[in-house]
Amino acid sequence: MMQVEGFFMALTNSNTDGRVVVHRQGTLSESSVKFLLLNPAVHFAQVLKECRAVIIAGGTMQPMDETGRILSNICNVVPGGVVCFFPSYEYSRRIISHWEASGALTRLANKKKIFQEPKKANQVEQVLSEFSRCIQRCAADGGGLTGALLFSVVGGKMSEGINFSDDLGRCVVMVGMPYPNIKSPELQEKMSYLDKHLPHSGGRSPGQALIENLCMKAVNQSIGRAIRHRGDYSSMVLCDRRYSRPATLAKLPKWIQDRTSTHSTFGPAFAALRKFFLEKKQKQM
Repeated sequence: MMQVEGFFMALTNSNTDGRVVVHRQGTLSESSVKFLLLNPAVHFAQVLKECRAVIIAGGTMQPMDETGRILSNICNVVPGGVVCFFPSYEYSRRIISHWEASGALTRLANKKKIFQEPKKANQVEQVLSEFSRCIQRCAADGGGLTGALLFSVVGGKMSEGINFSDDLGRCVVMVGMPYPNIKSPELQEKMSYLDKHLPHSGGRSPGQALIENLCMKAVNQSIGRAIRHRGDYSSMVLCDRRYSRPATLAKLPKWIQDRTSTHSTFGPAFAALRKFFLEKKQKQM
């Protein structure tokens, strides 16, 4: 319904600036109806009128390039399987498309075979089976590939109820913080209710606390896919400076909190990661 509402809202734009594009495919589910605004200056004009100065900063690509290098370095030192969670399907699509264009995806594929969360639920078992077989082959062959890399989405088909034990999940990477859609009518109603009936705490409204709790619940469900038994081990890399906030760290499980170190740059974090897996390798020898 939010998509329908958004489409109707878009239709309130000037008829001379907007177009309705109907894309017909073989089936109704594959077809689409979109509103295309040909002149975005209509919206931006109001901003220019009300502001004395406007700063336009485009930094979308930079975090993607940093993120790509981080994941590449992780794949260099982590054996077996690496599972990377993105906060949404849209961000996953954008960042992987950028890596394809920049060559970062090819560099990642030189170290680990790349798998992606399937679009259909009935394909999950097949992807997991191929992911597992690839890791087993790489461990036995000892060739150029050191394992496999799986791209998934928080709250998706592989963030809950899936077991990435042992070599299937030697590292779980969480890119960003998966906050829920604050524009959801259901969530807005819950926030409004809590704000009316519960007291504020620590400068935060109960509604804000709900948003943070839902975010960290999703994080904990995702990183909980690894370390599934007593003898298991894995590393968890939380890529967002907001995870360093004490209130946010406090929402991680206690046994993870006690083993968490915060680094403002990747150099020291990478050194700690390398040391962790070298020590595990030496114990196995």
